[in-house]
Amino acid sequence: MRGPTQHGSRTGWVFGVIALISLGGCMSSDAPWPEHGQGGLAEEMPTNIEPAITEEEFAKLKADVIFCGAEVDYLGRSALNDWYPALIHRLEMQQTLIERQFEGGFYFNTRKDLTRLQELLNIAKQTMQEIGKSEG
Repeated sequence: MRGPTQHGSRTGWVFGVIALISLGGCMSSDAPWPEHGQGGLAEEMPTNIEPAITEEEFAKLKADVIFCGAEVDYLGRSALNDWYPALIHRLEMQQTLIERQFEGGFYFNTRKDLTRLQELLNIAKQTMQEIGKSEG
């Protein structure tokens, strides 16, 4: 009668041989892969892709992203940060998301999230006015 160690070592050996045979094809250097930095077949096919937005829309969107970023920075340095740090954190996270989407070329998502950020900025400004009234 065989013990569990004898059966286990044979199974391990068989799996090891199968793994070496399977991975042997991955190690060959004649694989038909493109050179480093070159694309595959998709880049060789002609395309007629239009830009997602016009230059004027791009300029306006970029200005909105910069302007909202400046407002978030201003509010982050204001007294609102002492009273409502979670709101400031939420504004900063939303601004970071917008900047990443804009840099990534996701202009539709950038517009949608800019609308959300502007709503949050309005809430923050109203809250700041209420703080000013209560302190004043």
